[in-house]
Order: sequence, then structure tokens, then C-alpha cells
Amino acid sequence: MRTLGAFVVAVLLSSILLGFGPERVARVESRRVLVPAGTFLRGSDSAAIRRAVALCRRTHRVGGALGVCDAELFAPEIPFGAVYVPAFEIDRTEVTRAEYARCEQAGACATPRLGAGDDRIGRPEHPVVGVSAYDAEDYCRFVGGRLPTDDEWEKAARGARDARTFPWGEVFDVRLANHGAEDGELAVRDGHRYLAPVGSFSEGASPYGLVDVAGNVWEWTSSAFTPGPRTARLDASNGARSIRGGSYRSTPLMLRVAYRVGFPAADYAADVGFRCAYDVRR
Repeated sequence: MRTLGAFVVAVLLSSILLGFGPERVARVESRRVLVPAGTFLRGSDSAAIRRAVALCRRTHRVGGALGVCDAELFAPEIPFGAVYVPAFEIDRTEVTRAEYARCEQAGACATPRLGAGDDRIGRPEHPVVGVSAYDAEDYCRFVGGRLPTDDEWEKAARGARDARTFPWGEVFDVRLANHGAEDGELAVRDGHRYLAPVGSFSEGASPYGLVDVAGNVWEWTSSAFTPGPRTARLDASNGARSIRGGSYRSTPLMLRVAYRVGFPAADYAADVGFRCAYDVRR
């Protein structure tokens, strides 16, 4: 198994290495959230990248030491601009281990490679981990859905009306996500050293009501990843997929809604999970 940390470092080096806005809606308690059709502001402009570089240098001690806190680190976040996304639904929370187990029991999903008997990452209410992109696709198919595209994930996390830095707004708050320390190690300031039960950080919900969209686990998408600027938005059948949102090991830099990194579709890790998206029937 390739570790996520090693792959992220490789990608970084290869590429050179509270407030809620008016769009905020009432908390949605249903399993799925509707994201209406329309445009949203995708990616980061030059000002956002300058702020990201400053955040990296201020809070990412390992990155600062390696000298990777520069604008080229954020190339996967460009170009910035308005992008149209058709209406879709998406899970309010990450898929739990208990939910995934029903797919296993039906013979439609492979057993997760990690977490069994481990209370740190394998409790029924934790997001399921130890699953590849293909495993995640099997589960989403089982429940009538699919993995979200990169654009769908970002719109659901960011909202349609502004280019906010985090799902909840501009200022990072340690209380609103399950995240790591500045050096990339584990942290307990948010109340959880490892995984948190899904829905634990409802106050950090996105404008559309998604919970834990920043932190806890990275989330698989169906979209291919390249370390440079994105010019094509194609679904991936193999190779690296874009994963989003950061995890319980991630620094604040990686919890930004525009942050993108790649992970091999066939691999798995203790901090990579997913949520499903669903087509809206006309």
C-alpha cells in the first residue's frame, strides 16, 4: 500500500516542490443534499494563491522547511473562473463503515483493507477508509449513485456565490474540522486524534449543508488528476484521481475548498474515504 503522505510529498516536489455568508441555508438533516444547477467560482485566482502561500508558510512547518510554499504548489487550483454544473444530489456526510458494511453483506462491495477492530479508524460511525476509488464506485452504484466529479465536489463544498477559502468562510477555526497539526502530524485540538464520527463538526458545514467536507477523511472523486493546471475535466478509468477536503492528518492549507491533490485510484489509505453523488431526474 502506498501511503497518502508519501504520494502527496511526491506530487508537491514534482510540481516544485466566522462567519457565514447570505447563501447559508438551514442545516439539512436528510441523507442527501440538493445542489441546484448553475455556475460557481471554481479554483483560485492570484490573490487567493498569495493568501494560500502565506497560510502555508505560517502553518505548514514541514512545507516551509522543504521550501515548497510557493505559488507553483497551487497550480492544480487554476484556472479560476465561473463553471456551470448541472443539478445533482450529494451525501450530507461521508459514507460510514456501517453503511458500507451493508454493501459488503450483499456481496456488492469488497471488504475495506484497513480499520477492522481498530477503534481509531474502524468504528461503525466513522467514515469508511481502506477503500480504493473502485471500491467507492461499487458502493455508490449499490445505492444508486456515483462518485462526484471534481467540480461537483468543489461546488458543494464552496457554494455558488463566493470564492470562500473554507466551507464555513474565510478564517480557519480549529473547532470546525477534524484536522492535523502544523507539521502534518496528528492533533487533538479539534477533539479527535484520529477519525471522528461523521457529522461531528456540523458548525463547519458548507453553504449547502454538507458536513465534514473539510477534514476527517480525504474524499474520492471520479476526476483525473494532473499536478499542473487543469485543462480537461475527464473522468478517470485509471491512474491518479483527484481527492479533496483533507483529513485528520492534514494541515489547514489542505482543508481549503480549492485544494486538489492526486492519489492512485487502486490504492487506499487510513485517511481516504468518500461520499456519493446522485443524478437528478428531470
